Amino acid sequence: MNNSNRNLAVLVALLCSLCCVWADVPLQYYNSVNGKKKAELKKAFYNVISPHTRIGYSGLWAAYEKVDYLENTNEQGQHQVMDYYSDEVYYFKGNGSAVDGMNKEHVAPQSWWGGGTSIAVGNDLIQVIPSDSKANNAKGNYPLGVVKGTPSYPSNPSLNSRMKTGRNANGEMVFEPCDEYKGDFARIYFYVATCYSDVNWENRNDVNVSFIKEDYPTLKSDILPILLQWSRQDPVCEWEKTRNERAYGIQGNRNPFIDFPYLAEYIWGDSVDYAFDLYTTFTGIPDGEEEQPVFEVSPENVIFAAVPGEASEPKQVTVRMENTKDKTFTAQVDGPFELSDDPDADDEDWSKTMMLLGSPIGSSFFVRLSAQDEGSYQGAITFSTKGVKDIVVSLSAVVGGQDLEPFFEDFGKGSKSSYAAATVECSAATWLLNDALIAKDANTNGTPSVRLKGSGVLEMQTDKLGGCDYLWFYAGNYGNDTGVTLQVSYSLDAGRTWTEVATLQSFDGWQRYGFAIQQPGSIRLRFQGGGVASKRLNIDDIEMSHYDDETGIAEINNSYETYKSYESYGTYDLAGRRVTAPHKPGIYIINGKKVLVR
Repeated sequence: MNNSNRNLAVLVALLCSLCCVWADVPLQYYNSVNGKKKAELKKAFYNVISPHTRIGYSGLWAAYEKVDYLENTNEQGQHQVMDYYSDEVYYFKGNGSAVDGMNKEHVAPQSWWGGGTSIAVGNDLIQVIPSDSKANNAKGNYPLGVVKGTPSYPSNPSLNSRMKTGRNANGEMVFEPCDEYKGDFARIYFYVATCYSDVNWENRNDVNVSFIKEDYPTLKSDILPILLQWSRQDPVCEWEKTRNERAYGIQGNRNPFIDFPYLAEYIWGDSVDYAFDLYTTFTGIPDGEEEQPVFEVSPENVIFAAVPGEASEPKQVTVRMENTKDKTFTAQVDGPFELSDDPDADDEDWSKTMMLLGSPIGSSFFVRLSAQDEGSYQGAITFSTKGVKDIVVSLSAVVGGQDLEPFFEDFGKGSKSSYAAATVECSAATWLLNDALIAKDANTNGTPSVRLKGSGVLEMQTDKLGGCDYLWFYAGNYGNDTGVTLQVSYSLDAGRTWTEVATLQSFDGWQRYGFAIQQPGSIRLRFQGGGVASKRLNIDDIEMSHYDDETGIAEINNSYETYKSYESYGTYDLAGRRVTAPHKPGIYIINGKKVLVR
């Protein structure tokens, strides 16, 4: 597909999507709810979602295989089961049968009504989901809530990070999911309250049931503030949208609180006095009382490194829009840079302009440097939408063969005397120091070094161009402290994601450590302490050699006179050990570059 055809296709898809809030939401399905408020709105959604295909309790495992699978597979090609309740990993068998160690778990507990699993709420695919059996037993029939004090489950927090049970501030037993899934559970409760308001919800003495048999509000007053807060703090995620779409294909109904993330505000929350508009409701803020528009782009600048004649690795850019006059934005790039919504797109499918549908949770695409000769390049992306000022993101790139400065950080320039979090500009980079300071210690080389305390962090806030072949640094205990660890990681996307290089478990004096990174592009480092909370360690003299392939290795003859001038820089083998002249034939790092000694 050429660029003009691709842009036309993007525009057509965009125009089609303007009639809906989320691209996959079939608005004709919800057409009857438009213009309604509060209890009437809830009843309208009930009329939409209540009619659906009954799978039956015995058919749920076969349905789960089509709805709750993750892309991860085991050696047999079986897909991992998505589980909100446990860190355990389970795989579907592929034949529709139950997974050993898992249960079919009712988010709204089965004991809260009188009909067991034979009635619709008891076998609804949206509210009955796979769960680790141990976690399911611990959850029991407790309502959602916030655990105060020591949890009753798990007894050891390291055994399960996805949920806990215990007593809330009123002394009632509750089930609290982890922060990542609190919004997911809130939206399932909203669905149950909307789809099953006519169920015979019981008034039990042993547990506080969250629902009442009535058309409105159905949810009790003590649970509603918690659910609304969780839904706001944990917005709809991609997994929820994926599962909603899959369940719709099997059961024939949807969870509207996923399709319209602010719907709960119109039924129970801060917008109950305003009519719900199916076509314009993005934020839950009614017309006439709109908040200020939000138009944000991250990152604020993008730096590339590439080899001559090849396009750079793509980098992601995210745009967040909220309360804007238009629902779309355009991104236009200049210079030798190009855009695509697919990082793996063919060369002909990258373009100079894109038009995309905005989103309050962020819309992302990719930018790269096209294939160029050696040199330095500059450019920018201009972002535009109606009613707000354009945003310009600067782009810069270095293509092979550039005389990059060696990266060597000795922290001699920076100054920081407290453990409070702050950024410090040092010799080679700007660093974030949190629970860390810069000071001298007799155990080091006598010059200032970074001292980390507990789980303190030393993290680059600026990129090193030219990638990294090898990393070296000095580290050791501060004073007589022991029991500390140090995790070393790198990032190739300006600190959004990190790859671990190594974790050092113990230190025996002041030593130099070396690791192979061997990554092109722009790179950042992060050093994070661990182990005993009150103990400290020192880090200093961080050095990175530039990434290069074999064609970029300089050659020198194996004679003392030839490389005598190099000695002032320090010469290291590929394991990070310093060596002295004369050298045996081989590849060495001199002045941050590979040198082949003949």
